[in-house]
Amino acid sequence: MVILLLLALTPALPAREKKDKKQSKMPSLAGIIMKGTGGNNPLGYEPVAGAEVSLQGTDRKTVTNEGGYYEFYELEGGDYTVNVMAAHYAPVQKTVRVTNGPTPTLANVSMLPEGTMLISNTPVGPGTAYVAFAARQINQATTMTGVMSQGFPLQTQEAYRGAIAAGADPLGLSGNPVVSPSIGPGFADQHAIDVNPNSLMMIPSGNLSQTGYHTLGVQPYWLCFNVSGTRLYMSDSSQQVQVLDTVNKNVVIAALPAQGIVTDLRLSGDGNYLLVSVMSGSPGVMMIDTRTNQPTRYLPLPPMRSGGVGYPMGAVMSREGGRVFVVQGNPQSGEVVALDGYTGQPVGACPVGASPTGIAQSVDGRFVYTANSASGDMSVVDATSLGELGRVRVGVSPQKVAVSPNGMRIWVTNKGSNSVTMVDGRSHAVLATVPTGGGPIGVACSPDSSRTFVTCKDAGTVVILDGATGGTLKTTSPLPNSSPYGIAIKP
Repeated sequence: MVILLLLALTPALPAREKKDKKQSKMPSLAGIIMKGTGGNNPLGYEPVAGAEVSLQGTDRKTVTNEGGYYEFYELEGGDYTVNVMAAHYAPVQKTVRVTNGPTPTLANVSMLPEGTMLISNTPVGPGTAYVAFAARQINQATTMTGVMSQGFPLQTQEAYRGAIAAGADPLGLSGNPVVSPSIGPGFADQHAIDVNPNSLMMIPSGNLSQTGYHTLGVQPYWLCFNVSGTRLYMSDSSQQVQVLDTVNKNVVIAALPAQGIVTDLRLSGDGNYLLVSVMSGSPGVMMIDTRTNQPTRYLPLPPMRSGGVGYPMGAVMSREGGRVFVVQGNPQSGEVVALDGYTGQPVGACPVGASPTGIAQSVDGRFVYTANSASGDMSVVDATSLGELGRVRVGVSPQKVAVSPNGMRIWVTNKGSNSVTMVDGRSHAVLATVPTGGGPIGVACSPDSSRTFVTCKDAGTVVILDGATGGTLKTTSPLPNSSPYGIAIKP
């Protein structure tokens, strides 16, 4: 039955070794060479045609047909090493045991695009970019109550409605709908690369063409490292912050409930605290001590000065630790609220553009920058006087802001116009608008400021830019069943 099914899936006459044998005779060894475990193909897999398949230590070789099928005849029983090579793919070896039974030995082989590798549980070095890839939203069936959940857990519907009403992108929130990672072969939008849809992509600093993956059991969204790079903090769809040990096989050493949707993670200036922006019934900032990896206090947000309800979309804390700056807003307005870093009491607020979704602070601590998604600009705020100094016009629906470690560049992702705005860190003048893939959201800079990494949610790619000029250095292969969100660079 297995070989009949295999042959039935093969759309054309298979590529075979040259032989003087009857066509009806069963091969000794056969299989399919495929790209990952799926693809947009009626066969239920994406074949690799024209791949050279050879048996190591022999002169036996053949080439796969358009269905990725190959076969070998009249092999003696025993162990064989199958070597597979194809243009634009990494070579693969597979050891099989041929038994010479009534049916052929089957040896299917998955090939990864050139430069792709699976790193599962392997620590990587400083400068490596970690990217959170989450399984894409899939509309679920109608629930028993007759309400179409569209993938959102019913118990959090009100939270999502509130988030959307506040102008937040529902696909950019950590409370995104939970999607089962067990999507089998044959699914119309199955992964083209054999990687779990919920994974961390890792791009080593020494080779931008090489990407690795670490499989996760949850949907990840926002990421942040501690100062030493030994701990990675990750928010997920379960409304918690997981702590991963990046030295010891990336194992999860803690899972901290956030009691709401996490919209951003940011390290304090002194590195002692992780600031977790939480959208909930009591919106605010949870502070996690990075030395103990335990929450120490929660800073609730006051009502907006305009009288409306705002939601925290990000927070930063100066190196001195005296103030925590939190950005909140709705489609009509926005503001930066300054909270006492110890007591949590509000000490001031400054109006900014409408529906702010991102915040960053200058290297010297003098300025706070906000990405205002509804007004399409970036506010420049004086961190001492808490006054808005001006606004820089950027693209459509700006999302997140990053400042290069050398302070020379400010980067703003423009989700609505598929671009990144590069701003001079001294004059605050726009230097360039750089095209990216669809739906750019997350952005981070390398420790030496030489590279800027941008996650493109709609395209499923990561774009790597020159940190000084904005020129495109590399765009990763798209992951069709996943969307990238947060990104963090290992110190």
